[in-house]
Amino acid sequence: MIAYNAAAQLAGLFSTALLQALFGIVAARFLGVEDFGRFAFVWAITQILVVSGDLGLHNTAIRRISSEPDQALDFFSGFYSLKLLLASGLLGVMLLLSLLIGDSAEMRFALLLFGLGTVSHSTSLSLNIAFQAHGKLYLGSLNSVLISALQFVFGVVLLLSGGKLISLGLAYALATSLALVINYRTFERRVHRVELGGSSYWREMIRESLPVGLGSLFYTTSSKVPITLLPFLAGNSQTGLFSAAFRVSSVLANIPVAILSAVLPVMASLQGDQKRVRSLLAKSSLWMAASSLILTLLLLRFSTELVVLLFGQDYSSSGEILAILAWSLPSIFVGMAFSNVILSQRELIRFFPVVRGITALVAAIASLLLISEMEGYGAALAILSSETVLAALCIAASARFLLAGSRSREEPQ
Repeated sequence: MIAYNAAAQLAGLFSTALLQALFGIVAARFLGVEDFGRFAFVWAITQILVVSGDLGLHNTAIRRISSEPDQALDFFSGFYSLKLLLASGLLGVMLLLSLLIGDSAEMRFALLLFGLGTVSHSTSLSLNIAFQAHGKLYLGSLNSVLISALQFVFGVVLLLSGGKLISLGLAYALATSLALVINYRTFERRVHRVELGGSSYWREMIRESLPVGLGSLFYTTSSKVPITLLPFLAGNSQTGLFSAAFRVSSVLANIPVAILSAVLPVMASLQGDQKRVRSLLAKSSLWMAASSLILTLLLLRFSTELVVLLFGQDYSSSGEILAILAWSLPSIFVGMAFSNVILSQRELIRFFPVVRGITALVAAIASLLLISEMEGYGAALAILSSETVLAALCIAASARFLLAGSRSREEPQ
């Protein structure tokens, strides 16, 4: 089942990443470097809200539903109702941001449209998480692909019609809304009916989820903070150049997410079983290390050619930025493997916000110090620094748990 779900998730994430990359290429060519930088800025904010706006509930839902199947329906009802409340709050956040950072009527309206998309996207993700917890990860993967496919189709049509940033926000809102309707109907047919539960589980869920939620917020912020700071420190053109390179590396960073998403529910069911957790970690981290090194070498050799081929000659400077980002792949791949251990074990969850908080702090400090002097290159170095620190911290945080079983066997001797 792990292999099947991992293969489905890998195919789904690869397809999603490919569609998003193609959409980014089309947008970059139609919008130009400066307007593409504005789109990248708004998209980074959207991703921060979508990923971190669940307060860590996703990880809690996976653990509880997969390990306590007899209470799965009741827990899901409470989880889903709380997610709807949080998803609605994302629109309010985007409204506030549109008033605070919108530099034009176009930017403000675009932020509102992307905010509408975050509501339906976040709600759909809650169903995907339940699919994953029930061992039907492939259904969630299909829905993610559907969102990207619809966003691509709607976005390209609107761009061809002369649309700009607002059109991209409209494409995202339409795509996520339609995908949510389809996901809802699929869930009721393939898993169980969708019911809204009361608030009896909310306090327990929030208390258990908050460490992961803070960690997710810190991590998402650390990976997006260079893009959100670039417009203010270096301008929209540099944001566009960096974003072109970052989109390529982000596509490749989805590989460990795909594989490890299938491993996480199994690790979560092995609470305190260091031996079996170590076995899963050894297999997954070996694949992570080998594949990341191959990809790094390929990017170092063909970074400029790849960027020019995809985005055009105007983005040729992005090749050197991509070469810097390539060095972050080994840390990302291996760090995610050890991060899975932390996320799967209740006794380790307390380390999650600490690890991610330090990483976010490193990313922010590095971005502020490097971007003002080195622009897009500084943003890439900030990403490299934060991902290296994150990998080291994940290994350190999980080391005691992983070694505890082997030490206990040696002591009697």
